[in-house]
Amino acid sequence: MYNARKEPMVIVNKKIDGSYRVLGLKGTQLSHVNLITNHLDKFKNDFKLMHYEELGQIDLKELLDF
Repeated sequence: MYNARKEPMVIVNKKIDGSYRVLGLKGTQLSHVNLITNHLDKFKNDFKLMHYEELGQIDLKELLDF
């Protein structure tokens, strides 16, 4: 997942049981993260992260400024 500046912050792997393993990348503010969760969306929202697919999307303010 990526932050608002489109920098990679964590790696997410889906486990066989449906839970997610989240590992913070070295050199980032989330490098300490090493957890397993069933609530990936909550984690994503808590840290204001985006999936790769969301990176190309722009918000209304960016569109109006364009």
